[in-house]
Amino acid sequence: MTYRLGTKQKRLWNPRLDNHYGNLCFYCKTEFIEVEHMIQGMTNPLLMEFDHLNDREYDNRIENIVKSHKSCNSKKRYDKTMKDQALEQLRLNESQGIAEAGTIEEIPEHKENEAQRNERDEIYSNIEFMKISIEYLESNLQGDCIRLPYSSTVDSIAMRCFKQVGHGSPVSIRRTLNMVTSDEGDYYRYREGGKQWISKQNPLLSK
Repeated sequence: MTYRLGTKQKRLWNPRLDNHYGNLCFYCKTEFIEVEHMIQGMTNPLLMEFDHLNDREYDNRIENIVKSHKSCNSKKRYDKTMKDQALEQLRLNESQGIAEAGTIEEIPEHKENEAQRNERDEIYSNIEFMKISIEYLESNLQGDCIRLPYSSTVDSIAMRCFKQVGHGSPVSIRRTLNMVTSDEGDYYRYREGGKQWISKQNPLLSK
């Protein structure tokens, strides 16, 4: 399971990380090349990634996050010196903290674009929620399992979204499930035995 940093979290933390470390790879101290296409048959090794200092992808404290080259991030998995460097930095961050950037929110054009950024974040979240919800239903409605209890399904998908995207709420997941169980959706929601259920099969045809 991957526990990703959310888009908004990355955007808010980016100026703080730059202020703390400089806009350089934490490991090799050189600049990033933000080109996402293939370079000489391989993915750009100098693309920026967010790395967890202690290699625990669920530990999304800002003290545990640095920016690194894609290649340095991969190399660190097998390099003890880099791992020791990362853990020493984490201990330093935990004792001293990461300062606020302090100025970016005060720029007028930044405030003007906040609504647009929030809208993009919401669109991204809705796409991820839909993808995760469908993956959950497809993986669980198999074999002898022909239906799932609606309430616990909402909570389970919300937790999975929180782990994978960084946030998620039962209210958002209910809206998503309402869509996939609508007349245009591929699933059915119905009440039986005092409970709500979700199934892949039409309950009127399966009885």
